[in-house]
Amino acid sequence: MHRMLLVIFYLVLALPLSGQSEEIVFSSRTVSGVLHIESWKALRDKGVVKQDLDYSCGAASIATLLTEYYRRPTTEEEVLKLLAKGGSRASFADMQRILPQLGFKGFGLATSWEQLVSLKLPVVVYVRHRKEDHFTVLRGISDTHVSLADPSLGNRILTRQQFKDIWETRDEPGLEGKMLAVLPLGKKKKPVDKGFFAKPQPPVLPLKLLTQRRPSSPP
Repeated sequence: MHRMLLVIFYLVLALPLSGQSEEIVFSSRTVSGVLHIESWKALRDKGVVKQDLDYSCGAASIATLLTEYYRRPTTEEEVLKLLAKGGSRASFADMQRILPQLGFKGFGLATSWEQLVSLKLPVVVYVRHRKEDHFTVLRGISDTHVSLADPSLGNRILTRQQFKDIWETRDEPGLEGKMLAVLPLGKKKKPVDKGFFAKPQPPVLPLKLLTQRRPSSPP
């Protein structure tokens, strides 16, 4: 069985980097069946509305949050039309302005890591990487890691320090970073996908797991 797992792992590595899923038929003396495997690209982009334009990360982030968490299907194009910014990048104020037209309200806040780690729902965060302004969706956070649904790079897990390096863009103590919280309009509670917001699991190299030596049997 251990050897079969290794074979399956190497087959996964050989899958094309397309968005398609694959099925692998496997058989051995002890087990057989069909294993449904999603490609690396499909897993990377799962649950993320990707941005089509250099300046549309904010629109794609809003579309991701509404579609995947609040189950309100929303496209990047729909948000861009409401923003009406032409080729300019949107701000949190712009997003707050158009959210009521989609049935939601937004609250732009400056906050700290300590406050961010206590969140119970996903938010849009502003980051600055390599001197570039960018918006992304924080979809999970723990004391040590952050999970992002990024409109440019797909699903990513960063260490606490990696995230703070790009998120803490302000000098004011206790208000080092910025986020946009999005909530439904009205008092009626909307159904949400609770699985979209979850504590990140630090990545583990699959090969290491598969090739760990089992304890040898006593003679």
